[in-house]
Amino acid sequence: AMQRSVSFVERLELEFSGNHFSHALALGDVDGDGLNELVIGSVDGQLAVFKGCHSPRPWWKSAGLGTITCVAVGDILNTGANALVCVNTDGEFSIFTRMKQEESRAEGGDAAFSLSPTRSSMLSSKPSFSQTLQPNMKTILIADIKKNSVNELFVGHMDRMVSVYCWSREKGSLVLRKQWTLGGQIGSLSLGVCLEDSQEVLVSQPGGTYVPIRYQTSVDLDEEQITIGFSESGKVPDLQISPVVGKPQKRHPTSSTEVVGHVMSKDGIHGEASTNDSVVALCTLDGCIRLMKGDKKQWELQVDHSLFTIYKLDVSNNGEDEIVVCGWDGMTYIVDQQQNIVRYLFEEAVCAFCAGKYGMSDGVEKPCLVYTTFSNRIYLYHSVILPSIASSNLLTKMEERELSNNLSSELMELNAKEKQELFHKYLYFYQ
Repeated sequence: AMQRSVSFVERLELEFSGNHFSHALALGDVDGDGLNELVIGSVDGQLAVFKGCHSPRPWWKSAGLGTITCVAVGDILNTGANALVCVNTDGEFSIFTRMKQEESRAEGGDAAFSLSPTRSSMLSSKPSFSQTLQPNMKTILIADIKKNSVNELFVGHMDRMVSVYCWSREKGSLVLRKQWTLGGQIGSLSLGVCLEDSQEVLVSQPGGTYVPIRYQTSVDLDEEQITIGFSESGKVPDLQISPVVGKPQKRHPTSSTEVVGHVMSKDGIHGEASTNDSVVALCTLDGCIRLMKGDKKQWELQVDHSLFTIYKLDVSNNGEDEIVVCGWDGMTYIVDQQQNIVRYLFEEAVCAFCAGKYGMSDGVEKPCLVYTTFSNRIYLYHSVILPSIASSNLLTKMEERELSNNLSSELMELNAKEKQELFHKYLYFYQ
């Protein structure tokens, strides 16, 4: 595939000390203002939130949280308001919620940011809730895949285990609902879409494959459960794990894999009609980028950089997601669904990377790329918009413009050098 290089210039330089895991970096709406903030947690127990573009220092921070392995933002308590969560290596799960107005004033918070009479935009400086879960958590995802307004916590462990927790208001704690042990190491979790337009959680597996978790009607209930109203037919949808999707790549079938699901496809892939099939992208540590639709591989690219993370982002602003992958050396590839590639080389080695929308101080969310380095700096490139991922030809572009009407008769009679001189004239001296 043809590749071209680009440069991104507009960036914020943020201050944050300490190393961190690749999943301890996330974008999400922490304070409920409708705009995403940047969240990061370190191995030293520091948790910070960066907001807007006015200051290089954190808008909010907390400390003493252990070796943080992953962070997330979502309505984990099912109250209608997002919370900030983090997990450390010992399995200690901490939830930070927005304070009530009285608490915010007591801690010196600014109540002017409030969205409601009872809730401030400022987070509490200490966890609102902590619970010790199973250790070795590598990646977490808060999602409502049943679409019943009840979020669940999906956890990928370092020992090949997947756990699902749900908040219980009666017990005031997280309750373990399901647990499975997979055949290979887990890279990441992502939200996907099933054929029936329902949602699922994708768990990446080695070699460019993944395992879906979805609600399926296949659990038989006893008479007592039917009597209390679980299901009239004796069956109720429950979380089930499906077989592995995709075939491991032949070159390195055990290569570590990351996955991103629900990739928006405007007109389908390769001109096909758009359907509810889930479009899924994967990348592997040995440099493979793979796009799948349903359970079928659409295409596969091989690059010569170790890729450790993958995201989706509409960089070209055309309603269709591009795939963004990053390597440890800072090499970043932006690939559209027609396999056109743009690459950008960040100047330093990368500790962690994420891509998504970030809320600027003018109240607008802009597509961004976030690189964290080993030199206590975070570089946030904002306004990452490209007119086109595919390479364009000057002759083709000029034919599409009104200017070509004046040139068409002349171009037919000119050789290559004369065309170049004519283009130079119109580009730099045309009035």
